[in-house]
Amino acid sequence: MYYSHFRDNDSYITTLNHIINYNYRSNLYASTNVPCCSFDVKLTLFALFNVLLSTMDLGSDSWQSYVYHENQDFNWSLTTITIVFVPFATRCITEILRSAFKKNRKGPWKTLKEIVQHLPIFQQVIHCLCLKNLKAAKDQMKKSLKFYKSFKLEMITDEENRKQYLELIQAAADEYVKAEKKYLEIMTEFQQMKLFEAFGESAPQAAFQIAIILQVGRISGAQIFTIFTSLMSLTLGASEILLMMATKDKTVRDASWKTTWFLVFPSMLMVVIPRVLSISLIMSYTKEYFLIILAMFIVLNLVINHDHLKRDAPEVIVGILTNTFASCIVIQEGSGFYKKSGMASSLLHILAIIFLCLIVGTGFNICPDTVINRPAPILHCFEGNFSADFTMKRCEWPTMLSSNCQDIFQNNEQSYFDGLNCTSLLTTGQSISDKSSVTFCKDIPWWLPLTTASVILVFMHIVSILLINKALTKVMRSTIHVFRMSKSCFPASLFKPILTQEEENHMEDLSDFLRQPTKTKFKKINRNLKNNTGEELLDLVVRNDHFEVMNIILDNLYVPISTKMLEKVIKKGSPLMIKMILAKKKDIIQGEEPKQIFEGERNLK
Repeated sequence: MYYSHFRDNDSYITTLNHIINYNYRSNLYASTNVPCCSFDVKLTLFALFNVLLSTMDLGSDSWQSYVYHENQDFNWSLTTITIVFVPFATRCITEILRSAFKKNRKGPWKTLKEIVQHLPIFQQVIHCLCLKNLKAAKDQMKKSLKFYKSFKLEMITDEENRKQYLELIQAAADEYVKAEKKYLEIMTEFQQMKLFEAFGESAPQAAFQIAIILQVGRISGAQIFTIFTSLMSLTLGASEILLMMATKDKTVRDASWKTTWFLVFPSMLMVVIPRVLSISLIMSYTKEYFLIILAMFIVLNLVINHDHLKRDAPEVIVGILTNTFASCIVIQEGSGFYKKSGMASSLLHILAIIFLCLIVGTGFNICPDTVINRPAPILHCFEGNFSADFTMKRCEWPTMLSSNCQDIFQNNEQSYFDGLNCTSLLTTGQSISDKSSVTFCKDIPWWLPLTTASVILVFMHIVSILLINKALTKVMRSTIHVFRMSKSCFPASLFKPILTQEEENHMEDLSDFLRQPTKTKFKKINRNLKNNTGEELLDLVVRNDHFEVMNIILDNLYVPISTKMLEKVIKKGSPLMIKMILAKKKDIIQGEEPKQIFEGERNLK
């Protein structure tokens, strides 16, 4: 009876349906989920190269230290394991500098936490936690996006439905934005930690192990693995720091994984390799005196960048220290520090190589010392009285050697040299002999191997200068350049043009404008951008440092430098953009006024 009554009561049934539908719709977003093991390229790469590679790097360094210890090479063993703790020590020094310059606005406990996280093992734990938080943020973004895509227009049957669905969509959008912001913040903050790891541990470790190989003439599988993991960590770290580390103008930065791996990583590798090799070469010759050359290198770089040093001393010091191995510190978009310091570092590396050749040529003692296990570099030739013809070979010397090795070599007969145990210049396996190995040359001058290696390194440094100037600087500063390179450069050209999610809304319009930069096109694209992004073309140009577009707008289309434009540039633009606009405004004031006035607006006098 009651059922019949309620069934016939249309009002009650309508209300009941509203309640049921509301509860269903309210739970619809909450119940939306994504697969636990859903594949994501960025997260996968992060897990492989920031978690797994970092762990392998630490493990290989520890194992190599143990191998040196077992072979009685105690100094090398101690140095190898000490380098692992350099990020921790460097972070301590950095925080002291920040406090000295009154730029440390963090509390003592947060500062202590950031210092401790650079200790071995703790690093890997922090990397895992970052991966966990990144996945949580990414899952939330996927959940919101999945709910949004599941929405269908036919779900809206009345005004009440419309209101409820709009509320759910708004909630999904808010959570997406929040999760995306969290994701980018984690990635940006992670680069600060990566900075100390890459340049405090990976870079010096790779240089040190190569220097040992250049001294003993032997290379083992453990050394190859240690060098490989260190170089990969350094190059990847430098690439991600360049693209994603926070700057003065941008606290949060983002970059496509394709930009990192296909455009920046190959170029950065060509910058890293010659710098690591030149440091290793100098270290193999100068031994403990290398620290003096390194100090001179840093001082000269500070002098070259003194104008930036006055404004941002701690950041510039960190940037110059990292430039020893790779150029990746931006500090501020458009400031010119990255380009200037990067090219200066490559030139200083070239000068250091020339200086090495000069000091070796003027009589710097390169003789091996058997007592203190001090080998001579494999590229340094000594003259031996051999009967056989050869170019270069590495031989074990059975007696004690010291600083008078040249006299010892000259005083031995031909038969003595012919009885030496000799091999090729570079052999594989761990050295188990307690005898000192020496490189002997015949029919070539002693300086030729070092000079040849130096010329090759100088050429590689020149290539790296061109890459910093023509590729890395533009990739870092111009998304238009990234877009164009991704359409033409292999292997990026195999994929869709490289764009971030934000850039997808306007890059095609910008590219279309550059192909046909007319006033009509300007107005059309300005309308499209305002509808799609809520920003005008000038807003995007200023915020993203699109200098090429700005030059066309001002010089070709004769758009006036209005008060509104100046305000936008000063508020959102980089120092370089501000400088360019002020220079063009100065030209206008001096009488070089454009021939046409866009939309009837007068230029400021």
